[in-house]
Amino acid sequence: MVIEDHLAALNSGEAGRIATDYAEDAIVVLPGRVVVGKEAIRAAFAENAESSSGARYAALSVTESSDLLLLEWRMDADSVSVTDGIDTFLIYEGVIHRQTSRFTPVEG
Repeated sequence: MVIEDHLAALNSGEAGRIATDYAEDAIVVLPGRVVVGKEAIRAAFAENAESSSGARYAALSVTESSDLLLLEWRMDADSVSVTDGIDTFLIYEGVIHRQTSRFTPVEG
């Protein structure tokens, strides 16, 4: 399952491994930012890994319908946490083609 591989890749902190989950022309929509293309997505996850040292992600719920997926998640890192993460994914041909993400980082 793509989302299980994706969570494992996120927990590895390896941006290259995370990027393998995405199509070459994937688009990720984040609060205040749109990331287009696999290489840009890899770079965005590399930046995230630097600012979220020790990040551990966990799925709270997964709801699927055909090629659409809704993921509720949490993340705990050394200096920041997220308890309200919500992502939507369009997944087909074994990779993520579109993703939206909404979360509130809390420092401390």
